[in-house]
This record gives sequence, C-alpha cells and structure tokens, in this order.
Amino acid sequence: MVALTVFDIMDSVDAASMLRDDLSSATLLDEKSATVDGKPSTVLRVEVKPSFATKSRFVSEPKIELKVWVGSDGIPLAAERVSNYSAGIGFVKGENTRSERWDFAAYGDRLYATRNDQNEDATAAGKHIKSSRTVWYVRK
Repeated sequence: MVALTVFDIMDSVDAASMLRDDLSSATLLDEKSATVDGKPSTVLRVEVKPSFATKSRFVSEPKIELKVWVGSDGIPLAAERVSNYSAGIGFVKGENTRSERWDFAAYGDRLYATRNDQNEDATAAGKHIKSSRTVWYVRK
C-alpha cells in the first residue's frame, strides 16, 4: 500500500495537463523513432525548465529531463522524467534524483495514466535513502 497525494490523483486522471505544464517552457534536445511496449513511436527528449525559481548560492538549479513516447496517431503512450536536485552549505551536501515513469491511455478526449513508477535516491549528511513505488490506475 502507498499513500497517494491529491497531486498524484490529479496527474493520473488528467495526464495531458501534467505533460502540457512540463512542455510549456521546455527545450527539445532530441527526437527519434523508437518502440514502447512493442508499439512504434517517436521519442521526444526535452529539457524541462524548473517550475520554481532557485536563486540561492546553497541550492543548485534542478536538472530535469523528460522523454515522451508519442504514437503514430499523435497520442502520448508513455513518459519518463528524471529530476536531479542538489544543495549544500559548507561540508554538508545533499542530492536527490527522482525518476518517474507513466504509461498512458486515451479515453474519449482525456489522456490518463494507467501506471506510475517512481524511484527516489537521496544522499545527505552521510545518509543514503532509496525508495520506490508503483501504482496502477484502473478505469471502471
């Protein structure tokens, strides 16, 4: 069992908004043909602009990369976002890498998530924490 936040639910039932927010100020890095779950697709690799401004000498600007697999009909099939965060003061440093992956399906005019995988790898003050979760969303 995992605890879901309201943001998890919002992203799963309206995945198009989540993707639109990430892509609204993104920079295209690469585009190529690929397959996802055995389906032909085009994978777009973009650099996402962080949604919050960090103007601090202690916090580095996050590095966020998003890959979106788009089917031949133009509908996203899957997405993967990798976010790297780091901060430090003196000899105390902290880093966090979050990997998120979504599988999508379309129902009518809505794009929703059918599955979400999330992995976190954090290091701070000599401690190392790893966590992961997988959530399947079922439409009834």
